[in-house]
Amino acid sequence: MVNNLENNNSLDSVSDLENSKNKVEMMRYRPNSLSYMLGFLAILCSVMGAFVALNSMAVNKPLVLVKILLNIAILLVGFLCCEKSKAYSMQGSIALIVLGAICALRIFWVPLNLMRGVQTGAVVTPSEYAIAWLPNSGVFRGVFATVFMAAAAALFIVSGVIGYMRSKKLSTYMDSIKEKL
Repeated sequence: MVNNLENNNSLDSVSDLENSKNKVEMMRYRPNSLSYMLGFLAILCSVMGAFVALNSMAVNKPLVLVKILLNIAILLVGFLCCEKSKAYSMQGSIALIVLGAICALRIFWVPLNLMRGVQTGAVVTPSEYAIAWLPNSGVFRGVFATVFMAAAAALFIVSGVIGYMRSKKLSTYMDSIKEKL
């Protein structure tokens, strides 16, 4: 009789349902580490893109100041949103998606101008004998910065979408528990 019950397909579907509930139940106790790590990788890509862009811009003090302040804001808000996303916050996940859109728009500012030759500045090196880590070509630097900023935008958006889907699933589960009580 036990073998008949074990071989019954309806029990397999029930165990799948219970397994699904157990996974959602475990979300209550485990952080959203995937969204968190993708967000931090996006911050790292954003920093690398900003370094390349700032190193390549023509010296224009107000413009450089705005660029630096924008990067600081993205770093601080990105860190805060990663922490919120780790705790399954919908608002933090939505803010990560917005940061991804801002990073995508940043591509059209400095990197695009570098590729067009509008903002090319001299490579920041102390002397002509110093090692230049990147070629002096504005096109190369613009493409390099674009790749990093596009990666940051994609990672922020993916991190936000994953965080939003997981927080929605956990919220629905928590609401179903409250209804049972």
